[in-house]
Amino acid sequence: MDDNEHSREERIRERAYEIWEREGRKQGDHERHWDEAEAELRREESGIDSSGRSSAPTDGQETAERMSEPVSPSGDGKRKSDDKNAP
Repeated sequence: MDDNEHSREERIRERAYEIWEREGRKQGDHERHWDEAEAELRREESGIDSSGRSSAPTDGQETAERMSEPVSPSGDGKRKSDDKNAP
């Protein structure tokens, strides 16, 4: 095993341990924790966060613009620009 593979395995091991702790340290799910850790790291490496959106860094402008958009008064949480029935 080369250093790169060893480093990746160590990151997976650490992430699996974090998952185990987060889930209350229950015994018996080590294989699922390992698989979940591998999947999380793969998503991070590909630039996709856990919500399925790109986790690529932005300049913050997009977030600031979305935060300043008015929200629909219907209380449904939709932005006015997303409301197709808005006058």
